[in-house]
Amino acid sequence: MPKVTLTKEECYCGIAELYDTIAIKLEYNPATVYYDCRKICVSKPVMEQVFAYYKAEKSVTRPAFNQLWLNLGPKANLVGDSYKVDIQKGFVLEAKP
Repeated sequence: MPKVTLTKEECYCGIAELYDTIAIKLEYNPATVYYDCRKICVSKPVMEQVFAYYKAEKSVTRPAFNQLWLNLGPKANLVGDSYKVDIQKGFVLEAKP
């Protein structure tokens, strides 16, 4: 399972942008792939930075963000204070031509 470390700044974005950043770090072209959000785990600091983005830039409330995260987000179950991501096989799927 690949592991990716992000910066705080890389996590300050929307969920789709977060997935694109991770794909780039895994050497994929985000324009040619799609994602299975069931196949990715992140640390709580990653989730909190994404929330900070939605709150500041999009005026999204915590309850609305929680619903968004449940529908589109990864599991925020990694322990630690760093910006960690664990990828399971099948997270990045290449689009068929």
